[in-house]
Amino acid sequence: MSLTKTPSGLTHGAPPEGLQPHLRVKLKKEWRFDPDKGAFHDLSGKRKGYVTPRLPAGIHVVPMVPALAAADPRQLSKEELNLARFVYLILPKAAKAERILQEVREWPFVESAEPPRSISLP
Repeated sequence: MSLTKTPSGLTHGAPPEGLQPHLRVKLKKEWRFDPDKGAFHDLSGKRKGYVTPRLPAGIHVVPMVPALAAADPRQLSKEELNLARFVYLILPKAAKAERILQEVREWPFVESAEPPRSISLP
């Protein structure tokens, strides 16, 4: 499938050049990603300390909404707490998301993990 540029934008094709493969990860309730520490932690206190899973080289974690990841969870609404549970795993350009997906789904603090959706117009 090739990329077609139309007056309204790009359609029917590969992702735009420069877009890196990624996974969209939703953490279990009470879990958050701390960008300053580069680790996950349990807000309920059931698990002490931070959890840093071993990631293949070149992968980094980015909060979906950085402002919410940095905010005090006691100050957030129910909806904001839900949004703060989402992170992206940005993969190296040559990586295949499917290879890493199964491992990520097995992490004890992950509720769901999905590859990017392929969207196109009819």
